[in-house]
Amino acid sequence: QGLLPNDQVVAVKRLHINRRVVDDNAFDAEVASMKKLRHKNVVRLLSYCIHMEEQEILYKGEKIVAQKRERLLCMEFVPNGPVKKGGPPRGAEWPERHRIIKGICNGLDYIHGKGLIHLDLKPDNILLDDSMVPKIADFGISRFFGDENTSNAGNFAGTRGYTAPEFIDDGVVSNKADIFSLGTVIFELLTESKGPKVYQETQKDKNSFVQQELVKWTEALTKTHQGRALEIASKEVETCLKIALNCKDHDRDRRRTAKQISQILYLTLDPYILDPDKPEEAVHVENFTSLKDMDLHPSQPWILLSLLSGYIVMLNYDTKVSLTPFKLSDKPVHSAKFVEGNRNWNIVAGDDHGMLHVCNFDWVEQGFVMVKTIIVSEGKGIISLDVHPSQHYVLLSTGSSIMIWNTEDWTCMSMYQEPSHFRTVTHASFNTDQDELFGVGCCDGTVKLWSHAPPIASADNPEPYVVLDGHSEQVCSVDYIIGNSAPARFLVTGSMDKTAKVWKYDDKPKDYLGVASVTEPEATLKHADGVTATCYVPELKIILSGTDKGVVTVWCAVTYRSQS
Repeated sequence: QGLLPNDQVVAVKRLHINRRVVDDNAFDAEVASMKKLRHKNVVRLLSYCIHMEEQEILYKGEKIVAQKRERLLCMEFVPNGPVKKGGPPRGAEWPERHRIIKGICNGLDYIHGKGLIHLDLKPDNILLDDSMVPKIADFGISRFFGDENTSNAGNFAGTRGYTAPEFIDDGVVSNKADIFSLGTVIFELLTESKGPKVYQETQKDKNSFVQQELVKWTEALTKTHQGRALEIASKEVETCLKIALNCKDHDRDRRRTAKQISQILYLTLDPYILDPDKPEEAVHVENFTSLKDMDLHPSQPWILLSLLSGYIVMLNYDTKVSLTPFKLSDKPVHSAKFVEGNRNWNIVAGDDHGMLHVCNFDWVEQGFVMVKTIIVSEGKGIISLDVHPSQHYVLLSTGSSIMIWNTEDWTCMSMYQEPSHFRTVTHASFNTDQDELFGVGCCDGTVKLWSHAPPIASADNPEPYVVLDGHSEQVCSVDYIIGNSAPARFLVTGSMDKTAKVWKYDDKPKDYLGVASVTEPEATLKHADGVTATCYVPELKIILSGTDKGVVTVWCAVTYRSQS
């Protein structure tokens, strides 16, 4: 493990430091192969070097001066280490294992597509990052193959137990050698062994082995899965076991390619995404055709949907199961968010009656339970909601007013309702980089920023301290580009004028009482359609934008150029 000058943590691999004379071909081959690889499931090579120094050594009884070389690879640091082997655990771990198997297959497909064989695929060479995404590592013995996809083994040395039989029998290496190793890896991720013995057991014995392991997994899955979810998970396990069995076929020509395996794994998922569990209560399909807003739970695999039909729905993206929809209002629900309560997580939602609904989820009864309903603005619908990530605040807009509520006692802390400020607010959001700031987008194309230091008496009704005026149509989205040093701050906005704009503004000075106006954006990101959503991703330094036609674009947050 090492540290670059920019404080980035990296992994450093030293090659053959115990040998005085080393052929550079091994080092050059590893560098050449890894430099070509750019994939989320492959460990990335960042840089490399050869360090040389002269040393006196004893050679045939005489002292001579020789060069000592150290070959170093600087690679992406993958913090969670190798994947864990073992049989059926608690059933809750299956979605994670399934994602790992899919990621390994995707990475191997990419490697083979680049004309490369790994030749030492095993659990120790499959590392997991912070998000448990698998990354294939260690290309120290990899080699290119030609048009025939086959070569003699030469001085190849793999790992016993993962080596393909054609190498053991005939010394032949091909990309199908990696497929054999993949089968062993999958078996080790799903069972307590490397799978059935490829030489000794009949096909009947091998099928029996798969069925025995499937029974073990089904018993484990019943602890956390029920009904359709159990059926889906069991089918996925069976598919992976059968794939592993095919990978370990003695005849390499009968083994599937990595691309074929990846396609099979995705085909087991797609039909189920389109066919969720039907709710116990029959609801007309029109209730589910207009999705207005969605929120992701910060620590659980839950997605909360708010619908114009007045329903809210919660999905579990691990089990791919949707819970019974809950009829919140006879009016549209424009926004619903997860909010941390005194004891557990609640859900807060606003409807077109101007009612703020607070409810939680009863895991025993598997349904929503209403906690309280608050009249926020009678006759004026709640258009936008945002929950502060670290404070007990909810920011909401009703079109001509903005309110900040305390979620501990559900009291209104501040209200901003001078109509001249807004001309109908379309979006309101907290600045997660600065606790006391929030901004709103308006129908007149402006964005206004406030400094909120609670409690502020509603009668004071302070002016915004920055007005961004550059869009020609309504602003639909406001997000903050966090992590910049004061006083310069940045945010990104999306508008129906077919642009997203990046704005630079200054922190509010303590003695500043006026309103600063900014009319020139830092950058304008042009689109073919109205921009309804923008999001800054600090980990990747990118901006995401979405249009009303369903197109998502990735932009570099440094150059402001479109990446995809």
